[in-house]
This record gives sequence, structure tokens and C-alpha cells, in this order.
Amino acid sequence: MKGLFRALGNFWPIATAAILLVQAFLGVFHAVSATPAPLTFDSRPWALSSAVVSTVSSAIWVAVFLAARKKAPKTASPWSWSILGVLLSSVFFAYFASIFVSHQASGFKLGLLLAAGTGCAGLWTAWRLYTPRLSGSAHAVEVILLYTSLAILGIEALLRIWSAFSPSPWTVALSGEPEKLIRAFKLTPYTPGPYMVNSLGFNDTQFQEDKASSSFRIAAISDSFGVGVVKYDRNVFTLLEKKLRASRPDLNIEVYNFSVACGSIDTYYSLYNTEIKRFSPDLLVLMLFAGNDLEPPSRQTLFEPGDLLIDRLVTRALAWLKVSISERENSNAQKGKNERDWTPPVLPRKSFIRLERHRLAWIASKDLEKRARPVLDRLERLIREAGVPVMLAVAPDQVQVDPLLLGDVARGRSVGRDELFKAQEILKKLAGKTGASFVDLTPGLLDAEKKGHRTYCLQNTHWNELGNEVAARELFGALDKMLRKNMISDTGN
Repeated sequence: MKGLFRALGNFWPIATAAILLVQAFLGVFHAVSATPAPLTFDSRPWALSSAVVSTVSSAIWVAVFLAARKKAPKTASPWSWSILGVLLSSVFFAYFASIFVSHQASGFKLGLLLAAGTGCAGLWTAWRLYTPRLSGSAHAVEVILLYTSLAILGIEALLRIWSAFSPSPWTVALSGEPEKLIRAFKLTPYTPGPYMVNSLGFNDTQFQEDKASSSFRIAAISDSFGVGVVKYDRNVFTLLEKKLRASRPDLNIEVYNFSVACGSIDTYYSLYNTEIKRFSPDLLVLMLFAGNDLEPPSRQTLFEPGDLLIDRLVTRALAWLKVSISERENSNAQKGKNERDWTPPVLPRKSFIRLERHRLAWIASKDLEKRARPVLDRLERLIREAGVPVMLAVAPDQVQVDPLLLGDVARGRSVGRDELFKAQEILKKLAGKTGASFVDLTPGLLDAEKKGHRTYCLQNTHWNELGNEVAARELFGALDKMLRKNMISDTGN
């Protein structure tokens, strides 16, 4: 057994040093010769920092290797630092390739942290080689480090088992399998609160597969805009159903809300084929969010940044904590305000502006249509395979309708109308190509904002009650016009 540990002690220092050198090369390559996408403009400084720390850590491990060749046979207990080196370098190996693939600042920040941690482990290992007999406190530190590493790996294994059988919003990969995303972000059936959650986990009353001959059934799909952050009776699709029923009392109009938070074209396609078809809709309403629904999911690889579930869990828990603190700090600000068009801030201001800059960089990018082509192709496939008329509705990002927010986000940069509303134009062109109807919700929301009415929750990115009302009014206008002009069948199947 000691021979095995000695072999590990000789192998892992040089392997770790090599991995660190590769990471340093990738960081320099990205910072010097790569052209970051608009979403990752801030990654170069982190790439260089990661490269410098990786180089230093690599030199440390080369020194460890040379010392191990000379001292390991005489070391009384080589197992502890050998296993620690194995664990740290293995974790590092699982991340360095993905950091280069993603070109994301967050990836290089993680690379910097891991390189620094691996370098510290190298320093400890070098000192341990020359100090075979440790004092009580030093030995305690070594044991704590080792067993902490083992505990992290154990927690990671348990999280993966749990996530495999029960996908959760806390751990599911946002670029993962659509079926897992749907299961993770569906609401818990019959949960009390602002939502009316049915047995299938959607924010609506109970769905019925049987359909009367006088019924006209509309299936509505969206992301968190369709789920909403308001009460059920103020939700955009609830209001739409009320307006349509009042306008067409001769029809039993039903609007089934199949929206799922964090939805994408892939999840919509899966939802339609696995859950919606059996309810025999007469019309499919796809409400897409201009801010990110055209953005392709991140590249799914084994070494995807954030692929460690414990990392994903901690990151989302911290984000939730920030939101909770922000809500609590600003809850008193709502007193005396009209809740219909005003809500207290949810996200911290800095986090909100950072998010909107990310979205503006995406929707205003020069090659948006080219970069969104994979998503557009899947959307076209869904429309053509639906088997029923389809209406494409576009929900704008707040930065597209709030001039003050646009000024803060753009940081002095002039953003033309053609740039700002490029996503809407792309989707309008796709609707014309596929024969789908099209409605842009932007004009109504923009008009309300110009009149001094807030339509989005403050620092939240979602509609408040007034925003839902305006969006429902715009959707109703388009659908009522379609029905009255017989552009879609006004009788059930």
C-alpha cells in the first residue's frame, strides 16, 4: 500500500503542474487572441489573472515533484498529501477545459479560485514533505482539509443521485434536458398562495381533456412571464380568457396556461408534444420573451461551468438570499403606493443592472439572427408541426420600453431603434415565413410607460399587475380580430 501512495506522490505533482500550465496557456490565449462575444466582454482580466496564478501554482507543483522524488521514500506518512493532491487536481481537471470553451468571466473566476487552491495545496505538500512529524494543531489542520475534501465529494454524489430522481430548481442545469427542466420548474400541485396550481403543476384551474362542441380552446405557453409574479386572477392569460369570454359569449372560450418558469423553445416543444396535444387545442399561443428566449442554451458538455451540483446549489442559494434581503429592505417602501403599477424592488440594483446589460448586449448584437439561428430553426419546426394555428406574441424586455433604464444600462452608448427591437423584427419575419399570426406587445407597454405608469416590477424584470393588464389587452385585440375575421376556426374540433 505504501508503494501505491509513493507512486501517487510522484505522479500527481507533475500531472497537476501540467494541467495548471495548460490552464495558463488557455487563459493567455483567450485574453490575447480570442474575440469575446458581447456577453463576455469582462472575461479578459479574469483570464489573465487565472493564467498568472496557474503559472505560479504550476511552478509550486514542479518543486513538489522534485522534492517528492528525493524525500517521499523517507516520509513517514505520504498518504495524506498524496490523496489531497489527487482530489484537488482531479477537480481542477474537471473544470479547466470548460472554462476555455465558455469564454465566460464566471468560468475564469472559478479557474482562478481553483488554481489558487491547488497552489496552496502544493505549498502545504512541500512543507509536509520536510515535516514528517506534525504537531497536534498542524495535524488537525491536515485532517480537516482532507476530510473536508472527501465531504464535498460525498455531498456532490448525494446531490447527483437526488437530482437524477427528483429534478429541482436548486440543482437542475438550465441548459439540460427539456423534460428535466419542466419537472424541476413546474409548480407543486395545489400549493396555496397567489397561484391557482392545478394537478399538473400549472398556474391555472384544472384542465379537462374532454371538450364540448361549442368550446374554443387556446393553449398558451410562455416562461416566467406566463407563470407570473402576481395573483392568479391578475395573470395575463387569466385576464385574456375573461376578455375573450366577455367578447364572444357564443363561444365557450378556454385559455389553458401551460407556462413553465425558465422555459425555452426546447421546453415549449417538449411541452406541446408531451402534455398539450392531448387537450386538443384549437389555437397555440407562444409568448416569447425578447430578452433571452432567442438565446441558444449554453453548450452542454461533461465539464460545463457550474456542472458541480454543490457549486450550482450554493450559487442559487446565495442569489435567493440576496433577493430575500432586498425584498425585506424595501418592503416598507410600498406603503402608500398603488400596488397595481408599483412594487418594491426585488433584485439589488447592481445585480439588476448587470442582468439588463447582459440582455441588451444580446438583443442589440449585430449578428443576432445568425447567433439565434438554432433557436429559430427549432421554433419554426414547432410551428409547422403543431397541427393547429399558431400565434407568436413577443414580450419585450424592460430595457426596451423604459428609457431611463436604457440610459443606465447603455452607459452613454447610443442604441438605435433598429438595434433595440431587432428580436421583434426577427420573430415577425419568422411568423410571416411560417404563416403564424404575430402580435408585438411592445407598443402597448411602451405607451403605458410614456404616460408615467410602471408596467414592470421594480428591479425584477417581470410585469406587475398593470403590465399583465396591458399585455392581456394587446393579446385580446389580436385574437378578437382573428376570430371576427374568421382567420381561425371559431368552432371547436
